[in-house]
Amino acid sequence: MKLFKRKPRSKNIYISGTRNTIVYAIVFVFFVLYAFSLIFPYFIVVGNSFKNLSEYSESIFSLPKQLFITGDVFKNYREVFVEYDVLQMFINTIILTIGGTILGVLFPSTVSFILAKYKFKFNSLIYTIAIVFMMVPGVGTLTATVKLFNDLNLMDTYFGVFCLYASPFGAYFFILFAYYKGLSSTYMEAAYIDGANDFYIFFKIILPMSKAGLSTIAILVGLNTWNDYFTPYMYMPNVKTLSTGLEELSSNIFGGGMLKLFAAMVCMTVPVLIVFFIGGRNMLENVAAGGIKE
Repeated sequence: MKLFKRKPRSKNIYISGTRNTIVYAIVFVFFVLYAFSLIFPYFIVVGNSFKNLSEYSESIFSLPKQLFITGDVFKNYREVFVEYDVLQMFINTIILTIGGTILGVLFPSTVSFILAKYKFKFNSLIYTIAIVFMMVPGVGTLTATVKLFNDLNLMDTYFGVFCLYASPFGAYFFILFAYYKGLSSTYMEAAYIDGANDFYIFFKIILPMSKAGLSTIAILVGLNTWNDYFTPYMYMPNVKTLSTGLEELSSNIFGGGMLKLFAAMVCMTVPVLIVFFIGGRNMLENVAAGGIKE
């Protein structure tokens, strides 16, 4: 009985594998360089925020030394908080971020759930209006919105900005609508049999089931609100957030003041980095899965 001999692998297979390895290596190197180009400027800003004026004037790429030698490492950070009231900017930004995130998640999720799971007379009309709103550029309604804010005395108020952040329509509305549309109605029917009302079903059953996707949307909404420049600039001109305050600071600062600006920029980005390191993995997994993952 003859034993079957394993045929040697074709040279074409080895050549193909080698080519794939080379392509993967080139792509990997490209993305590493691209990532470095994004991270490097931030490290430059962080390093310069710990320098004094003489070190900064000599070279922006050198490592900070003098403030570490004197022991006054956080000199620029202390001065920017004292001289430019960055602490109040932090407070204003935190208030807007917390309120905007809660409203920016609650209203789209509520409206999308109602349209996806309840059949009523104007269901399709409201969904069509949501699509139309997406097609209208925000700048097209800017004049009317500013006039409305002035007429209602909502300028420089948190309530007015919260009303803008509470818009139920947008990209997150369609993501949640698609999720709720595909969610089985068995859960709702079982809850109705047990005597639960609509509010209990939504807040006690639907929202906990959707916490993975909602947490991802909450992170995205929170980051957008934290970095939002346009809305506070237009509707809260006399209430400085970190975005509007740093823009004003950068336009009126020269020489050694640049070091304080760098310190303020680092302070603004640190909370964002903390949130990303804590919830970034969950966010990326859910976004990769189509925005919602259970």
